[in-house]
Amino acid sequence: MDDTKYTLADGVSFTAEDDALFCEIKPGSSIVKYKINKSIQSFMNVFAKPTSIADAISSYAGQQVSSDVFKQLYEFTEALTKTPFLLSHTEKNNQVMALCQNKSWILMDTFKNRAHDGVHKVKMTNGEIAILKMFTEHSNEDASKALQQKAENEIKHLQRLAHLGFIPTLLERGSIDNTHYFLISYIDGTKVSHFNELELSKQQRLKLAFDLTNTVSQLHSADTLHGDIHTSNFMLDLQHKLWVIDLDCSLRISEPPKGRKGGALHFLPPERISRDWHAGVKYHTNIASEIYQVGVALYFILTRTLPFRGKTQKELYNSVQQGVHSKHVTLLTEAELPESIVNHIVKCMATNPADRPKNLGELLTSMEYLC
Repeated sequence: MDDTKYTLADGVSFTAEDDALFCEIKPGSSIVKYKINKSIQSFMNVFAKPTSIADAISSYAGQQVSSDVFKQLYEFTEALTKTPFLLSHTEKNNQVMALCQNKSWILMDTFKNRAHDGVHKVKMTNGEIAILKMFTEHSNEDASKALQQKAENEIKHLQRLAHLGFIPTLLERGSIDNTHYFLISYIDGTKVSHFNELELSKQQRLKLAFDLTNTVSQLHSADTLHGDIHTSNFMLDLQHKLWVIDLDCSLRISEPPKGRKGGALHFLPPERISRDWHAGVKYHTNIASEIYQVGVALYFILTRTLPFRGKTQKELYNSVQQGVHSKHVTLLTEAELPESIVNHIVKCMATNPADRPKNLGELLTSMEYLC
């Protein structure tokens, strides 16, 4: 049983709207919002202070809770820990500070810092800026194994795809006591999810759309599925070169799928998104689902809005299942795109995977002369 203590993330709020109750948090510039009920709110409030899952259930349901109810609450809470609302509790930067001190690195920033894994920005002894990804061994062997597999998978693909020219460089890997880490080159720039901050011209946005399509096409040609395509996993550096990041969910097309199943909700295709937010991501990705995700990313870049939205998981699920309709075509057309490009993007976002293009070649050809 997991003995990790969890706590509500900073910024979690509960609001009532139109006789409905919502739980909301704003990580970065995005908003994560779910419809809940008062019982869920009461249970989540138990985590106002650091608490283990078992202790939270006892506090909420009492010591005499039946085994069936305990199991249901435990599974629900495990799902909750995979959302931005509930985080592992740890002494702030305790492990990373110890590692930096040992290696004589300077800690510059922290992007993620959970009880057993983290992502940080550091300055190495040679003055080079790098991204540090690290994890420490867990009392739960399965949890430790999952963190190790995640790290090993990313390292493997960083090495295998280095020749492509748009993958960050693996600089170092190692272990000290029960802490395991690797360093990759730091990309100074902006995530594509925040591209509006750059005030790109129409021509620059077309070039960005082309480059994103081209990088995914090259990954597929290299027998690779990224595994978690969404606009936060692409970065524009200061020279507007596009980079692909976060390869921990990547897998080879020619091998049976295994490991983590990545997916950002607004980019998941109909066959992979779940109706209930705690059900997780269905199935591993494949070429058809990644082509769909490319279509959603291009739609976002060229219209500055996401095609499928909803206040709750079920509303988003229904929007995704309904698929592309005239409103989406109108917005793409109003972006002054050639009809051929509009048709290709719409086809990429087809509800039925069989109706999507088999590859990104024709879309690239239709965009190339504009860039």
